Amino acid sequence: MPPTSSGPTARIAERVVNTRFEELSTETITVTKQCLLDIIGVTLAGTGEPVIRILLDEVEDQGVRYELPDAGSQLTTLTPSSSTAALADGLPRSVAEL
Repeated sequence: MPPTSSGPTARIAERVVNTRFEELSTETITVTKQCLLDIIGVTLAGTGEPVIRILLDEVEDQGVRYELPDAGSQLTTLTPSSSTAALADGLPRSVAEL
């Protein structure tokens, strides 16, 4: 399916989709693995912060139902706004980075 846009995001997405794993350098693969481990680590570290519970309680008060798994903070929502879900899902990573 051709991209619906010719902007920079569409060009990056097209390049990603058309790149084969075998074309990636060893350095690219290593750095990508390190980045993924960093994301997992800061997410797990951030989930224990009190501000996360405060935020999720606020989100629930707005009528958004969520589940907070033991391993992280990915939301399972029924009727969230996309910005509310993104905030609640991304905050644990941001808190740990601070």
